[in-house]
Amino acid sequence: MKRGLFALVVCLVFFISIVSATNETENLENAYECIRDKVQEDCSALTSEQQAFAILALGSYKNCESSFLENSNQINELQECWPKSNCNPKESSLALLALDRLNKDTTNVENWLLNQTKTASELIWFLQIEADQATECTISYNAGNYDIEILENKKITSNAGSCLSLAQDSYWLQISPDSSCLNYNYQISCNKDFKTTLLYKTPDSSTIHVSRNIHSESANGQTTEGVSYQCFKKGTVCDYESSLWAALVLDFKGHETSKYLPYLEAAAAENSGFFPESFLYILTRADDYLNPILSTRFKGEYWSAGGDRFYDTALGLLALQNQEYSQIETAKSYLLNGNTQNTDSCWNNLEDTGFLLYAGWPLIESPGDEPLVDCEDNSDCLEGQECIEGYCVDSDVIDYCEDSGYYCLQDCNEAGGEILTNYECTYSFDVCCTEDYESPVQTCEEAGGEICEYDETCPYEYEIYDFSGSGICCEIGECIIEEFPEESECEKQGYSCHNSCFEDEEKLPYDCYSILVCCGEETITPDKPVTKSRLWIIILIVIVILLIVLIVIFRNKIKLFLFKIKTKFKKGPPVQRTRPVHFPPGPRPRARPVPARRMPVRRQPQKTSKDKEFDDTLKKLRDMSK
Repeated sequence: MKRGLFALVVCLVFFISIVSATNETENLENAYECIRDKVQEDCSALTSEQQAFAILALGSYKNCESSFLENSNQINELQECWPKSNCNPKESSLALLALDRLNKDTTNVENWLLNQTKTASELIWFLQIEADQATECTISYNAGNYDIEILENKKITSNAGSCLSLAQDSYWLQISPDSSCLNYNYQISCNKDFKTTLLYKTPDSSTIHVSRNIHSESANGQTTEGVSYQCFKKGTVCDYESSLWAALVLDFKGHETSKYLPYLEAAAAENSGFFPESFLYILTRADDYLNPILSTRFKGEYWSAGGDRFYDTALGLLALQNQEYSQIETAKSYLLNGNTQNTDSCWNNLEDTGFLLYAGWPLIESPGDEPLVDCEDNSDCLEGQECIEGYCVDSDVIDYCEDSGYYCLQDCNEAGGEILTNYECTYSFDVCCTEDYESPVQTCEEAGGEICEYDETCPYEYEIYDFSGSGICCEIGECIIEEFPEESECEKQGYSCHNSCFEDEEKLPYDCYSILVCCGEETITPDKPVTKSRLWIIILIVIVILLIVLIVIFRNKIKLFLFKIKTKFKKGPPVQRTRPVHFPPGPRPRARPVPARRMPVRRQPQKTSKDKEFDDTLKKLRDMSK
């Protein structure tokens, strides 16, 4: 009986897995069908943003391309932007991706985006000059020379003209926010070996960021620092979301984007609702941005940052494209479980649905494309094809960058190389470059420092940058324990803080940060209806319980049926009894006499009519088999 029950459970699990996989495929196709229905014949009823997301999902479909191009503003032969009525960097960036999906020339859009930048004057800028010993330096700018002295404790003794004033307890010089000061180039020369870099912060934040460009010179050498860092504007001010999207697509098209990173990184905390970690991870591939994507931003089944879990999940999937993390498959299963799509089979709306399909299933066949064949390895493909990312692709048209001896990088210009457009890289936003980044040859120890532990950090004035290896390299003895913010009451109870709770969650009476609310999994009570997401689990449990009850009730009939199958009702030779086992000759141990005990008399249970019928049937079957 135990074996039969186990087999039944295994079959049930297998059946459920097949049904689940079938349902996921059907739900995915339904999502595509939802967009096709909304596109109708020509996309003319959609906004330019909706048209862009529809094209990202479907490619060239019906007459959507024509309507999409009509929505642009053709400024001149060299520039083009979206939408026609009010061009802005975000929608123009989405348009660039859509044009690329259609294999169209994107040069005009790129030119327009590159003209929508301004100096990131919204940030507060500092000049840092550091030397291992006391030194005297001269700073030159705007035709003036200013002498300063740096003491052994690394403090600076005086201002350097009207643009550079002492700041941060005299460790740095703050650059005046005056537009002319921000546009000057500052030449620094010292009589001892020295390093210079720029630091920056937002006015409302205490966190100070260090520029990735650090310049080192020997005694009497010269370095140049200047605030060449930019943002993308809406009107006359920096716009953070526009800057995220514009930097992303320009990086995708091979443009230099390091000059946009200071603004994006410094203002990330104040704009967390835009999920900046996903953009910054694509731009930098830094673990500092990967870790939040895999942990704090992932809410068990989906990503959440600004309140739209579908849009945020699309950003999470886009950032992790072509990588192997469990969060990817978990999120995809969540999206295709049948409970997250609305009555039209879309996720929330057309924009979110198109973005999710583009980010999560970018290789799915779309109208006008050649069908893609699933594969596990090259043996599943035709001759002349390779199994790439689960699909058979013609191998004679693919040249892989790193296999050809080149380098897949985020920023080819920084490496001083040439972009090779005929070679493929694994990551969507990497480019193939003829040169690799130059890495420092000295270790942290050789640079005179030590690697801080995982729970330690290094004050900016003591951090060492020009070393090879990972981790934070800090001057010996300067690593300090990093203080993390205290958890909210809600998180201590094991729940999450959100802007609002989702449909399968309920608001809980625990404190959260700021104006957020505490959300937890919805409990089932007699006065609260069961949500659809749990209904199938309850039905499955009920089915299993019923099967077990039926097996117990009809156990004798099941035994009889199995016995009939085993014997097949055929007569055969009588069963040969085995001979009793004999001990080998030799002395045997004598049994110790045991006092006689009166065994209690057990009352034999009376057989029921069903038991008697079962025994009689078995007896007849035994007689037939003799």
